[in-house]
Amino acid sequence: MKRVGSIKVLLMVLSLLFITACSSGASESSADGEERHMFSLLTTDSSSSFYAFFVGAANAISTQFPELQITVTETGGATDNMERLARGESTFSLGVSVSDYKAFNGLDDFEKNDSIRALWYFAPSPFNFVVNKSTGIESLEDLVEADFSLGGSGTTTENSIREIFDVLNIETNHYSGSMSDAQNAFSDRRIDGLTKAGAAPDSYVQQVAAQVDINLLGITEEQAELVQQELPYYSIATIPSGSYRGVDEDVLTPQFMLGALLDESVSQEVGYKMWTAMWSDEGKGIWGSSYPAGKDINLPELTLNSPIPLHAGAVQFLKEIGLDVPEELIPAEYEEVN
Repeated sequence: MKRVGSIKVLLMVLSLLFITACSSGASESSADGEERHMFSLLTTDSSSSFYAFFVGAANAISTQFPELQITVTETGGATDNMERLARGESTFSLGVSVSDYKAFNGLDDFEKNDSIRALWYFAPSPFNFVVNKSTGIESLEDLVEADFSLGGSGTTTENSIREIFDVLNIETNHYSGSMSDAQNAFSDRRIDGLTKAGAAPDSYVQQVAAQVDINLLGITEEQAELVQQELPYYSIATIPSGSYRGVDEDVLTPQFMLGALLDESVSQEVGYKMWTAMWSDEGKGIWGSSYPAGKDINLPELTLNSPIPLHAGAVQFLKEIGLDVPEELIPAEYEEVN
């Protein structure tokens, strides 16, 4: 009996070692001498469309480069992922530009982790500032004393708008509640406006615009410069004219981005292969079928808005396709390839 118990303990230890190896992006040599890499890709809730994107991206990579084996792992999202990365549980993860920057620099409640690198960004999330047209509100400054939802209570959107409005000295009466609560309150005209993060045309905003005539508020060029100067983890986007019923001009607005992070310890060659597979016609066909919202997004151009240094493999790929990578995004470990 003691021997059986010892064998069980040994098997448990070996299993834990295997899981740890996969989580940290370990490598091993196969029988044919080829080096193989195993990754646990930290993502988000499995019900999210972003989870679906990463399942597709992982399949695209492993299909074209079988030596890169990726297990997609459901997590609590970006903040949870940052904590796991800091503990060394993985080297590959979903990231959000806001938490990417804060973790890289050790700001707010994030443990400093300057070994993270941006591999790519794939989902821009511009802020849609929606108001009831009948209120006569034409600018963010007009929100003084308006009843306005900054986003779902406790969400990234709400926290982001609070700090953006603080920088821009925008004051309003904050409405607290879920996004569903805000939609109902707006439709019933109990609040004057709301905020929704999402690339246009966002389905939530479309639903709101179908019930109430809306204006979409934007920021000025001067405000855009101030936001990027004070809060460099937001980039600036343009919501095109005609994106929503009644919106007949382009609107400038801040945005955050969702992307993929890869630790600097992962080789430039591996990061380059990941980009090559993901952005190939075959790769786009694989992940595009599970995440159609990303088909029309120029991921290479979007990635150049990164608030932290890029992974060396990303730099190699982006340069190879003819893009000018800003010096501040090139990490010290990058090696020029002839």
